[in-house]
Amino acid sequence: MLAGTWAARLQTAVDPLLAAGRDLGYTARTMRRHWRHISVVLLSTGVLILSAVAHGAQAPLFGPAASPGTPPARLDVAITAGTAAIVPGRPVSLSLDMRPAPGIHVYAPGNAGYIPVSVTLTVPAGVQVHPAVYPAGEDYVFGDLREIVKVYSRAFQVRQQIVVSREAAKAAGASMEIGGSVRYQACDDKVCFPPATAPISIRLPIAARAPMRTAG
Repeated sequence: MLAGTWAARLQTAVDPLLAAGRDLGYTARTMRRHWRHISVVLLSTGVLILSAVAHGAQAPLFGPAASPGTPPARLDVAITAGTAAIVPGRPVSLSLDMRPAPGIHVYAPGNAGYIPVSVTLTVPAGVQVHPAVYPAGEDYVFGDLREIVKVYSRAFQVRQQIVVSREAAKAAGASMEIGGSVRYQACDDKVCFPPATAPISIRLPIAARAPMRTAG
C-alpha cells in the first residue's frame, strides 16, 4: 500500500514536468536525450520508496538514517608514481589506473552535457600541479537516438605531473602525501547512476639531496 501511494505521488510529480517540457517546445528527441539525467533523480527517489517499504512503521521516510553501506565499486582507481622519491624541483609523474566494472562505462572529457572523469589533486603549498592528461575515449552509441559520445568502458590511465619546490620539501620533512579524488558518473546500457567520488592518496619519500649532474 505504501509503495503504491509513493509511486502515485512520484507519477503526479513527474507528469507536470513532462507536460511543461512539451509546452516549452522541447521535442521528443530532446527529452529522450536527457532521460539518462532524469533517470538519476528517479533512481534516487526509487531507493527512498523501497527503503520506506522495507522499514514500514519502524522509521519515518525522512527521519534519521542508519549509516549507509559501501556502494558497489563501479570504477576501481589506483595511483602510482614514476619515481621512488621526490627530488625537489624535478617533475614527478603520477599515474592513475582506472578500470570500470563489467558492463559499466564512464564519460571521457569533451562531451557537452555529461559528467566526465576528472582528477583533482590536493597538495601542500609550494607544489605545482600540471594539467592531467586523459586518453582518447571510445565511441558509444545511444540506441534509437544514434547519438555518439566518448566513454571509457575498459581499463585506462590518466597521467599528471607535479613539481615540489625546495621550500615545500623542507616543510614536509622526510616524506610528502599527495591526496585528491576522482569524480565520475558511471552508467550501464540502461541507466546512469548518481555521480560518485573515489579518494586517492600516495605518500612518497623526499630525497635527502638532489643527485649531482655530470658535466657533458
